[in-house]
Amino acid sequence: MRSLKSTLIRVYKGFTYIFLLLGCSPELHEMSVIPRNEWCAYPPVFTHKLDEFYTMNSPYEGIIIHYSGFSNTLSPKDIQVYHLTKLGYADINYHFLIDRHGFIYEGRDMIYKAEAYPEYEKYIHICCISDRKFYKKGWLTKKQRSSLKEAIVYLSIRYDIENKYIKYFDSTGYEYVNFPM
Repeated sequence: MRSLKSTLIRVYKGFTYIFLLLGCSPELHEMSVIPRNEWCAYPPVFTHKLDEFYTMNSPYEGIIIHYSGFSNTLSPKDIQVYHLTKLGYADINYHFLIDRHGFIYEGRDMIYKAEAYPEYEKYIHICCISDRKFYKKGWLTKKQRSSLKEAIVYLSIRYDIENKYIKYFDSTGYEYVNFPM
């Protein structure tokens, strides 16, 4: 049985082909993201360190889904402060964050890779603000789950990412899980 994501990608690519034959170009709708300035993000602190993670326009190869592991009432700014002060990152280490209400927030600028194991630096990192691990039922609210699906579909199409390169990360490491769309 095909997943919703693979079906959507096939449909989108099919329409793209039809539009190209007709001389039109379909528009990929942007996902709704709250920009950094609206959640009062701090500017990157260690800019010299951040420069080490400049992508140099190299393409992203996958998506990593994280959970915050703390209270689901945290704000993106709370997580940014933790990353800067406790973990010593140059900036928040996720490209996007999704809160319990389903709002998607801009994290680290996409021109910078996440500070991760080298094999996962070319991945887009999304954090779901949740206090539950993936294997526990109901780790996401319905609104979070819907927004995560939206983000995965949008980013998969935009960056041509295959489902096998969508992984979860928790304290035990990275793991491929066929995300149930």
